[in-house]
Amino acid sequence: MISTQNAWILADHGKIGTYSQCLGIAQALGVNPQFKTMRPRLPWKILPPQLWLRSLHSQIPGHDPLTPPWPDLLIAAGRVSIAPAMEIQRRHKKCFTIILQNPYVNPKHFDCVIVPHHDRLKGKNVISVLGALHRLTDAHIKESAEIYPSQYQSPITTVLLGGDNRRYHYQESDMKALADALLKIGGHFFITPSRRTSPALIKVLKQFLEGASYEMWDGTGDNPYPAYLGLADQIIVSQDSVSMASEACFTGKPVYIWEINHSPSKFRDFHHDLYNQGFAKPFQWPFPKWSPKKLDEMGRVVSFVKEIMNQKQR
Repeated sequence: MISTQNAWILADHGKIGTYSQCLGIAQALGVNPQFKTMRPRLPWKILPPQLWLRSLHSQIPGHDPLTPPWPDLLIAAGRVSIAPAMEIQRRHKKCFTIILQNPYVNPKHFDCVIVPHHDRLKGKNVISVLGALHRLTDAHIKESAEIYPSQYQSPITTVLLGGDNRRYHYQESDMKALADALLKIGGHFFITPSRRTSPALIKVLKQFLEGASYEMWDGTGDNPYPAYLGLADQIIVSQDSVSMASEACFTGKPVYIWEINHSPSKFRDFHHDLYNQGFAKPFQWPFPKWSPKKLDEMGRVVSFVKEIMNQKQR
């Protein structure tokens, strides 16, 4: 196996979801990486990767210098990480380079490229994934659920609630529709809002659920998210997050995608792939009886990466 003692993560500044996916790959490979966030200055930050000259000098002065010793393993993601990743691999031939997301350059420049299924990128060193990679593990979910107070009336329904973005806009009527559906299901509800969930809509949802048995994380203390997944009999996910849907489907439990009719569906193809491949179903009460499949893209990716590592070593 190629040495992974010195590992870097190179990613666009401020992309928390991207950092998490890169870190998930590193942890699954058993390495503790050093983070290098990319904050390029002009003219680099406005140029495509193919036009970056002296890319290792592109950083804003004083910000995460790209200098030796070069990593033996480099995990890079985001547009502005591509040219530096290419240059590092050129200077350090033994560096094993993993690119997360479509690099928009020939994938042959790297050892392994991991892209979303909808990008339709092909190559011997390319693996396409359905959904987002993440850091959840079966052990972590199980352990979190075992130590969490769980004396609640069944069924237990966990709700992963997103929020507004450029394409989706939730309204008070959506919260009422969700609350009405939950009240029909009965039992107990674990509800975890995201950073994008409007405080005003959270307040409205609480009003509509008055008298029901539910717990909603308020953002303080340890995040009960893994426990909520582990304790759930079924999981409802709002339509606006690929990451939350991917994490829910990782549990192998019944997952239902809650779609609102008045928003365009950026993720329509993604949701249809989940439905067609047996990982999730549209949210509609009463729930159908079915046996969901477990979506474990991280396990498949790590096996693929290790296989290419072994091929390069030989």
